[in-house]
Amino acid sequence: DIEGLPFLEAIRQMRKDLGRANTMYVHVTWLPYLAASKELKTKPTQHSVRELRGIGITPDVIVLRSDHPVEDDVIGKTALFCDVDREAVVPLVTADTIYAVPLSLEEHGLGAWTVQRLELTEHMSALEGLQGWSHFVNDLRREKPVLRVALVGKYVELEDSYLSVKESLIHAALACGWDVDIAWVSSEDLEKGRGIGQLDNVDGIIVPGGFGYRGIEGKVVAAHFAREHKVP
Repeated sequence: DIEGLPFLEAIRQMRKDLGRANTMYVHVTWLPYLAASKELKTKPTQHSVRELRGIGITPDVIVLRSDHPVEDDVIGKTALFCDVDREAVVPLVTADTIYAVPLSLEEHGLGAWTVQRLELTEHMSALEGLQGWSHFVNDLRREKPVLRVALVGKYVELEDSYLSVKESLIHAALACGWDVDIAWVSSEDLEKGRGIGQLDNVDGIIVPGGFGYRGIEGKVVAAHFAREHKVP
């Protein structure tokens, strides 16, 4: 897209200014899966690399995103036709939680390769440097008692609008040994007399801020419900 060209040009100039030893281009691509032939296609990746080279950017690392396991032959084919080291082609299969992604990248050797490529200090062996992170992910996956929290807002159709609130709840609950189930409640529905039942049997109610007057009365309804029913 033309909107991205200024950013790509800035990236290209960064290597010119700082030198190859101090920059590393990581290109994340999607591998389409053809159900009919049951194979992952690398052509879009090859095409995108060719386009990047056309504007002066040569990827050092290619991360292959996929919903399906990425076999060695796909990695080898990508390395061959995109002219990157085989060790620099990293499969990244969709994870059950985004917090598992750093562990996956490390397990596939990206950390060690990056240290070598940028000539950094000696890399810690295996997952030594990510042990704390690994414990965090294991705790996240572990079955725990569940807290149900209602989040009342006017942008709940797009949950990413409240991503920081959602992640804060997950982290806070995890620190206390709980899991959290978020009930997304539209303040506009509450304003129109609908959806009040969604506030029943919740352990807490959160009413994030917003912009403008739309949905304000629904937030007041939620606050009134919380006060009357002594819900935190």
